[in-house]
Amino acid sequence: MSEQLDAALAHASRGWKVFPLRIGDKRPAVRDWETRATTDAVRIHRAWGSQRGARCNVGIACGPSNLVVVDLDTPAHGSPRPYEWDKPGIDTGADVFAALAEQHGEPPPFETFSVETVSGGEHVYFAAPDGPAIRNSAGKVGWLIDVRGAGGYVVAAGSKVGGRRYRSNGHAEVARLPRWLTAAIQQQPRPSTDLGRFLDVCQRPVLGPRWWPGESPRSGGVQAVLMAAPFFAVRASRMR
Repeated sequence: MSEQLDAALAHASRGWKVFPLRIGDKRPAVRDWETRATTDAVRIHRAWGSQRGARCNVGIACGPSNLVVVDLDTPAHGSPRPYEWDKPGIDTGADVFAALAEQHGEPPPFETFSVETVSGGEHVYFAAPDGPAIRNSAGKVGWLIDVRGAGGYVVAAGSKVGGRRYRSNGHAEVARLPRWLTAAIQQQPRPSTDLGRFLDVCQRPVLGPRWWPGESPRSGGVQAVLMAAPFFAVRASRMR
């Protein structure tokens, strides 16, 4: 029996519905993977039992498995750091996750099953709460934090990508999704009323023939480009 077949059976024994991923890859090897994911041992042996299938990686369909998986990533080389997380000790998604828990007066929720990814990140598994399904999101909870739920999947422990293996922490239990984290995932984004940083970013030297009254093209005036703010466009039209 291959390592991937062993892994698929082990995950299925926990009630997690699995399906094959491409060999050495993160992409599904089958269509309609969410509906075809299974815990049935016969089907799993059929999928991973052949010489080629034995090399396929293992995916876990989060929604059908009643899982919410928090993906804690590492920053890409040279990627910009959001100003709100430009703090000492904040370098990875795990650091942001721990800081968010502290802000809510809770301990970091790492006492649960998790998987170390090949990029150095971590998939933290939680049991989905009752109520509306938790769906996928990217960066909604915080910098370098993605969420996989209904409609999403994760590469399971035992899979291998780029010669490196996804490894679990061996934790037997899967914790319930904390309430503060459930609220953070389900909250609706609110439009920002702070235009300060927008104005700072959008100020550009005037390069074309347009300038403010009293300025000439030679004066090198600066105008705020406010194409994304219809309110200011209306104000400008009334000043003509």
